[in-house]
Amino acid sequence: MKKTTALNPISTPLNSTTLIEASAGTGKTYTMASLYLRLLLQAGQNNFPQPLTVEQILVVTFTEAATQELKERIRRRIHFAKQQLNEYRQHRDKSVFTATDNAVLAELVDGIEDLELAVQRLHFAEQNMDLAAIYTIHGFCRRVLMQYAFNSGVNFELELLKDESELLLRLSNDFWRRHFYRLSLPAATFIDQKLGSPQQVLAKIKQHLTQQELKLPENRPHFFTMPLADFIQQYIEKRQERIIQLKQAWLNNRAKIEELVLNEINRDYPRGTPKGSNVTRTTRRIPRLGSMGFMLGRRTNRRRMYPIP
Repeated sequence: MKKTTALNPISTPLNSTTLIEASAGTGKTYTMASLYLRLLLQAGQNNFPQPLTVEQILVVTFTEAATQELKERIRRRIHFAKQQLNEYRQHRDKSVFTATDNAVLAELVDGIEDLELAVQRLHFAEQNMDLAAIYTIHGFCRRVLMQYAFNSGVNFELELLKDESELLLRLSNDFWRRHFYRLSLPAATFIDQKLGSPQQVLAKIKQHLTQQELKLPENRPHFFTMPLADFIQQYIEKRQERIIQLKQAWLNNRAKIEELVLNEINRDYPRGTPKGSNVTRTTRRIPRLGSMGFMLGRRTNRRRMYPIP
């Protein structure tokens, strides 16, 4: 295990990789601004081999708000440091740095050989803060992709989306058009009843896009490996055809079914006689309607299934 040491913004190495761990309220922004000044001035212990400009120092944070706050804090520190170094150059009194945000300059100033050049560097840095490389993570990634568009192969008009909801909806609508618009009426009716609309489907699966993993049914995993067109053809189309056939057979035998239902509703069974026994015998005279049954409802709202052989 590597040993951890307390952070010293004056002696922290700037010529190597350093991992800094800090919790909330420990002065992260202040420390970053202090290290930023060191890089501009090439000051302090273990400093960088050469002074850097604001365009050569990359600062990456998480949110847009944090980026703007950090940029303003660094800008103020640079402006104040320029004034303090000017005053120190005239009076050589380190008390000018005491009890200020730039108190670290009291220890750094002895290592600055040319104060006039240091003030000039700070002046240029302040003037060019709009060009400072202070970004969010996604903002920096976009800048690199745009700067090296030929190497990365991205579009020159690459747009950074902070909210992908509109894009997901467009993809859902496009998927809906490509796969469902050419379906037969029965299959389209099934899709409308079960899925509703692209917006409803997206709302159901959105959590699985980035967070929860979608669990596939173990008994029919091939449903998710076969092409969607084949699934619709083999399962949805055939199912809807059987339903249509059943409905047509029901209409063709409407009179017989009505007679059967009315007789059953008005029949009184002797005690101990299984209900529906007469229906089962009677239905054998009705042409085959398929493997599906039909429900009979009495006035008492009790429901019974009578199979049609």
